[in-house]
Amino acid sequence: MRLVKFAVVAFLVASIAGCSSNKTTVGVTVTPATATVVLSGTQQFTAAVTGISTTTVTWELCTGSPGANPTPVCGSPALGTININGLYTAPRTVPNPSTITVVATSTTNNGNATPGTPTTLYGTASLTISSGIKVRIIPSTYSCTGNNAPTTATIATGETYALTACVTGANNNAVTWAVNSEIG
Repeated sequence: MRLVKFAVVAFLVASIAGCSSNKTTVGVTVTPATATVVLSGTQQFTAAVTGISTTTVTWELCTGSPGANPTPVCGSPALGTININGLYTAPRTVPNPSTITVVATSTTNNGNATPGTPTTLYGTASLTISSGIKVRIIPSTYSCTGNNAPTTATIATGETYALTACVTGANNNAVTWAVNSEIG
């Protein structure tokens, strides 16, 4: 009797071990994983679905990853748009938050996967929307078109030091100067 019990247990262990080695992981990977886009700019994303034969995805824009806490907002026009081919178009104003999540979800539901298969039905990418405006402060004795201006200066008490603001990516290059929150 003990021999029969041992044979049954050995058979079950071998069966379970054999099943686990045949599992295929289903996953979705979005490329590029991170990107930055300027206002009204575009970025092409692609999704690779592995572990199943159906490789199509749906695209969505969210304020965070699915399942995050707090629950992310998805589908808001303020985040921009993404078409069925993964082409993202940024909005005309920077959203809040300015970094959003691009989500590609497999069109195959979990019920169609092999029973017992670990499944990740979506992949994500991090996307930052930038105004494109950059300001660089340099000594007035240097040109905004050069790259050789120093990045630091030591100024003694009572001395003055003339600076220039180099603004790119904007139609209006005007700046407001402030030192220690004092405008002037």
